[in-house]
Amino acid sequence: MVKRDSKGRWAKGISVGENSPRWGGGTRLSNGYKSVRAEGHPKAKARGFYIYEHILVMEKHLGRYLTNKEVVHHINGNKLDNRIENLKLFINNGEHLKLELRKYRYVSVLPVPSNTKEIIVKRTNDGQARQYEIRRCLLCNKLFWAYRSGKVKNCSISCSNKWKAKNGDNK
Repeated sequence: MVKRDSKGRWAKGISVGENSPRWGGGTRLSNGYKSVRAEGHPKAKARGFYIYEHILVMEKHLGRYLTNKEVVHHINGNKLDNRIENLKLFINNGEHLKLELRKYRYVSVLPVPSNTKEIIVKRTNDGQARQYEIRRCLLCNKLFWAYRSGKVKNCSISCSNKWKAKNGDNK
């Protein structure tokens, strides 16, 4: 039993760690990810002795610590599903973003039939309906499908970067 002082506050030195009434067993949720207390980990001190569980699972699988550039990705998108089958390691965040941007923002260049309507509705893997429209790339002039609500002006990330460099568009 944790004791309180005369003013009703938790007594000093007693309510730390496992003795704390708020002790969660060494795990907590942070940004939707499960964090685990790991005091001996090289990166633990910077994060208050807690490390994301998916990082620990990947490190155990590899038999080494991850570098500062490596990124662990949840394949099914569930941040709490930390099974090794659901985790994928990227060598850096750029490679990880290529996957994420492809999934959310850019649509691969598709042949556009001449008799198509301007707006089509497609179902994504998770069953959500998305409205697409045909757009013309500002740089290479190719036609491509893009989310109707999105601000995508170019058919690919490389075209977008070249367009921004050419026109000074930093948006």
